[in-house]
This record gives sequence, structure tokens and C-alpha cells, in this order.
Amino acid sequence: MARLNIGCADQKRSDDWINLDSDPQWQPDICRDLARGLPFSDCVIDEIYAKNVLEHLSPDDLIFTLQEFQRVTKTKARIELIVPLGIVPDLSHKSFFHEYSFHNILQQGYRYDLSKLHVLETGLKTYEKPFDYTELRIILERE
Repeated sequence: MARLNIGCADQKRSDDWINLDSDPQWQPDICRDLARGLPFSDCVIDEIYAKNVLEHLSPDDLIFTLQEFQRVTKTKARIELIVPLGIVPDLSHKSFFHEYSFHNILQQGYRYDLSKLHVLETGLKTYEKPFDYTELRIILERE
């Protein structure tokens, strides 16, 4: 069984997990920028886990990465994506998510060529409090 831990940073997984990150300082099993694609053949991965990664990709790179997930995973593979909802205080974020973002992206599978990916369930767990626009305005006005 082959499983990918995308953007592992200091949260490496053991056993049959392949830890992938773009930053060599974390000493991942594979050091790779997701915008270059995944270095695997088609339909060989059983599971993908990506926590706090996709929000750092531009919208175009995000769609490309989802297409890569679709390409490398086996039929009925598990893909667990954890992203912050809304606007968070991190200027490295290039994509922003709403609770329906993945459903909306996948409903446009014809547009993005994501017809083989399906959302079976979504678990919305807020692990980071997103800013609302009023809070963000107050913070920016302080500067």
C-alpha cells in the first residue's frame, strides 16, 4: 500500500507513508514542488493526506495539483484535504476556501478535468479561527 503525506513539514508519518515536501529543511522522503507534478505513475497511490498545503498554491496550481491527485490515485483511494476556511492571518496563502469550495470545484469537473474525483464526505473542523472582514479591516487599520 502506497500512501502520500503531502507537505509533511515536521509532521512526518511512518510505516508505508511517503513524506513529500517542497522544503528540504524538513528532510522529506521526496523533496518536490507540487507545481511540477507528482513523481509517480498513474493509479499507484492508495491514500493522500494534505494538511495546510493547498492554501499555499495559486488557484491554477491548486487545480493542477488536484488533477495530479486524480492521476496518481487508484480507484476509490482516500484523499484527505485539510485547509483553513476563510481568510487567515498568513500572507503566504494564495487560495482561500469556503465550506463548499471542493464541492464547487468538483461540480465543474468537466471544466477542470476532475471527473473521477468524488467527495464522499466533508468534515468541517475549524482548527484555525478565520478572520471575518470586519476583524480584518480593524487589524489593517491598526497598521
